[in-house]
Amino acid sequence: MKFIKVPENATIPQPEFTDRSLLLRVEGKAKGALKGKLFILKVRQLPFDINPDKSYFKAEEDRVLLFLSKTQDKSWYPELESGLETAEDEEEEEEEKS
Repeated sequence: MKFIKVPENATIPQPEFTDRSLLLRVEGKAKGALKGKLFILKVRQLPFDINPDKSYFKAEEDRVLLFLSKTQDKSWYPELESGLETAEDEEEEEEEKS
C-alpha cells in the first residue's frame, strides 16, 4: 500500500477499496479552513472490478488522488459518461421521492 505525503490540514485514513466500490474520508484538523469538517466520497458501484490490494491513494496539498488498479485491461470511458453511483446520489433520489 502506497501513501505519499501527509497533508498538514487534514487526516486521511486509508480508503476502503472493495472489488466494486470505494470509500474515502477526509477529516479536517483542529485549525485552518478545514477545521472540524468531514468529507466523504462513497462510490457504491464502479463500472468493473478493481484489485483492492493494488489500489492506493496519494495526498497532495490541495487534492487527493485515487489510483484504482483495474482487473481487466478495458476502458471505463463509456460507463463513466453518465457518472458514478455515489451515496450522495442515492440520498438525493430518496429526497425527491418524498
